[in-house]
Amino acid sequence: MSLARHQMLGAAQACVGLVLLARPQAALNELTGPDARSARWIARILGARLSVQGSAVALSGSPVVIDVGGAVDAIHAASMLLIAARSPRWRRPTLASAAFAGAGAVASRHAVPEPRR
Repeated sequence: MSLARHQMLGAAQACVGLVLLARPQAALNELTGPDARSARWIARILGARLSVQGSAVALSGSPVVIDVGGAVDAIHAASMLLIAARSPRWRRPTLASAAFAGAGAVASRHAVPEPRR
């Protein structure tokens, strides 16, 4: 049995979300160094959003759910680019977040199941 594209996308998002929920400091250390303790709550909120969104996309397969998830990712990517442009301290993590969200937005366009004929 192979996974559908929306299931792979949702599983990837949910897994990243679970990592951010369970080990936010480990993820932040990779992006910002150990001085980013104040950002743990932000990483956890993002992790919760990704876990819920990824689960919904993987389990539903609904084109509407997948499209809404893609729109949320696109908005998140744009907001991270704005923060990166204005905050040198947070540039690296916000660019990483923007890249992941942008990839999710693009992937969601290709994850909508094709109608059966």
